[in-house]
Amino acid sequence: MAFQCSARRFLSLARRTPMAHGALAPRTATAAGHPALAAASQFRAFSVSLPTNDGSRQKRDKVKKRPRGPNPNRKVRLELVLTKMVEGLGRKGDLVQVKRGFGRNWLIPQGLAAYATPANKAKYLAGEVLDAADEATEADILRNKLSSYIESKTVVVKRQQGNTWEVNKQMISDQALKQIKLEVPTERILLQNPLTTYGNFLVRLALSEDTVQNLKVSVVPR
Repeated sequence: MAFQCSARRFLSLARRTPMAHGALAPRTATAAGHPALAAASQFRAFSVSLPTNDGSRQKRDKVKKRPRGPNPNRKVRLELVLTKMVEGLGRKGDLVQVKRGFGRNWLIPQGLAAYATPANKAKYLAGEVLDAADEATEADILRNKLSSYIESKTVVVKRQQGNTWEVNKQMISDQALKQIKLEVPTERILLQNPLTTYGNFLVRLALSEDTVQNLKVSVVPR
């Protein structure tokens, strides 16, 4: 910013300026009596430049903003191996990719997952195989116990003499639940035709795809 000051204005201001001894210059002072006035009287006008904010603004404008490129880590997902069953995400030993915040702030602190390092992969994937083997072993044990239990029991069905009757899958299932506390779905009872005579029968029960156990059924008169 610049402003113009005439010699006359300068003389008027100089007359009010304190002298060396501290007194005000008399209003009747002339240019010849004051060196500054004499020098100023030789010019009609002069200009003074004062600092403004335009320079700093121009300097900021000259600074080039760096172009903002895509953040290479913005959409990167975190690969983890689950250490426990997580509903909606996977089972123990599964490799999953989740948002970094969800993995670091929840799954890992809660002990539900670990970083998918080679060591953790080998550890938890092997653990999944061992768990499956343990489950299979446990299922075999339960199946053997169930077979022994069924083999030691007999279901008795009473039918009225003199009437036409039959013993079908549903009747056997109902009596097994009532008498020996064994819940047997009708589709697991391998009975081709209903029983229509009195006597002792061996009715096959499918405990699994490869295991069949005979259930003793006794049909007696009422």
